[in-house]
Amino acid sequence: MSQVLICTPDKDLSQCVVGTRIVQLDRRREILRDEAGVVAKFGIKPQSIPDFLAVVGDTADGFPGLPGWA
Repeated sequence: MSQVLICTPDKDLSQCVVGTRIVQLDRRREILRDEAGVVAKFGIKPQSIPDFLAVVGDTADGFPGLPGWA
């Protein structure tokens, strides 16, 4: 089985992580995150990252989020 490695610290791309097959490498911090790592960091599954960022905001992308959630 091959593994897909997404090399970026961008939290938006955490939504692409699937189990241990598609993982994300934060090159700045040298942290490799599989699905369990995404859940540990954000408290949600990868497929919920877009909704999560819409609610809490993402200053890197200019989204303020909803007041009182961040």
